[in-house]
Amino acid sequence: MDEYRSNILKKSNAEINRLQLLSVFFDDEIIYKIFLRTQVIHQLFSNNEDLEIEKLDLFHLQFTDSVIALLRKIKKKQ
Repeated sequence: MDEYRSNILKKSNAEINRLQLLSVFFDDEIIYKIFLRTQVIHQLFSNNEDLEIEKLDLFHLQFTDSVIALLRKIKKKQ
C-alpha cells in the first residue's frame, strides 16, 4: 500500500472515530446507522485497492464532515 493511500485511510479512520463519539453522545439509532454505513464504505475502500481512494476522501469531505459539523452544533446548543 502506498503512502498516499495509507494517509487517506488513516484520515478516514479519524473521521469515523469522531462520528462514533458523536453517535455515543447522542445515543440515537439513526446517527448510529450513519456511523455503521460510513464504516462499511471505509472497509470497501480499504479492502479493494482497485477503487479510487480519492473517492473515499471526497465522501468524507462532502458527507461525513457535514454530518459531524451539524452534530457538533446541535451538541453545543444542548
